[in-house]
Amino acid sequence: MSYKIPLMPSTTSRSFLPVIFILFFAQPVCAQIRIETGFEGGNARVLQINNRLNLVKITSELKAGEKHPVAILCRISGFDRKRPLKVVLPVIDRLYIPFSAFYSVDAVRWEKTPATIGKRTAEYLVPTEGQRVYFSTHYPYRYSDLENYLRKIAVNEKVGISDLDMLETGIRVPMVRIAGVNHEQQYAAWIIARQHAFESNPSFVVEGLIDKLLSGDPEMEQLIGKTVFYIVPMMDVKAVIEGRAGKDQEPGDFNRDWNRVSAWSAITAFRGKMRSESKKYRANAFIDIHNPWPGNKDACINYLAFSLYSSGSQRGRNLDLFLSTLNGICGFDICIRPMFDSKGKTSIHWVNEEIDALDFAFILEVGFLKRPDGRDWDTLGYRELGGSMVNAFRGCLGNR
Repeated sequence: MSYKIPLMPSTTSRSFLPVIFILFFAQPVCAQIRIETGFEGGNARVLQINNRLNLVKITSELKAGEKHPVAILCRISGFDRKRPLKVVLPVIDRLYIPFSAFYSVDAVRWEKTPATIGKRTAEYLVPTEGQRVYFSTHYPYRYSDLENYLRKIAVNEKVGISDLDMLETGIRVPMVRIAGVNHEQQYAAWIIARQHAFESNPSFVVEGLIDKLLSGDPEMEQLIGKTVFYIVPMMDVKAVIEGRAGKDQEPGDFNRDWNRVSAWSAITAFRGKMRSESKKYRANAFIDIHNPWPGNKDACINYLAFSLYSSGSQRGRNLDLFLSTLNGICGFDICIRPMFDSKGKTSIHWVNEEIDALDFAFILEVGFLKRPDGRDWDTLGYRELGGSMVNAFRGCLGNR
């Protein structure tokens, strides 16, 4: 703790100087809390800093015409390390408030801290183990994390990494192709994620899925000997880098803009790629992975599949087979919901209309809180789900 010595007024009696000096010398200087966002994915707007209470009140900065203050990632320093730091979020909409937020001292290992939610504010107590702490409303998974992961898998001969799209800033939208070597594949499976930038849980699912495909297990070798996997781990890379939510942004929400002419070049590029590759391989499946609003209790506990099919249709039966296989592997059931209404065309609307030889397509929403079996959702659980999805593919696609 630091102290300050005030300047003494010249009129003070010399006999009282030692006493006054001691009293003033013992006064501590309040910690000066700082909040920083000037790094990849950073986003926070400061509403209040109270050094005396070791408290900060923040919300998300809305950028690019966005409407939902749901994405927060910031670095906090200068707090009193002898007390927990209190982080307060205003309750603008209950759906935006996570039941648990995340903190880290190194921006690598993240821990959960539960919310105390009132009518107007939600409070999170953050341990102060170091000189600074990172606070986030989601498990952060940045564009640089994806680049590091792709460098790791690129050495595998079964992996091909190409640029699906290149933004005007020179940033690429990577696509991963996984296929067995010296095989003539007949089928293709397509997976995309992060159409909404703040929905980071799918990034860990994708890593688990890829890791399982490349595990070298005989069952996986058989699968990728028959089926090519095309995976776009991060569709809206620009919003991820800028720390934006992405949902309902201008000029259009990514997953409402799969119309005939899309405002987003990544969507246009993906559709062109899927059309051309579907002439070579039959497109078995398309899965678009998301996560729900962090304050949606039902969706955060379960994980959901949104489908366009009636149960009696052929594609509906194909999807039922895949999901029942996945449920058996996971040990808990996915909740199937009819597709929500949307102002624009979603990814699965386009795929179902444009790709004739398709077995099934659906949107997967991965929760935040507890899985249906009572276990907490965490990054390990998301990766395990990705591996389970691959095993479900094997049961449906690789054993025709």
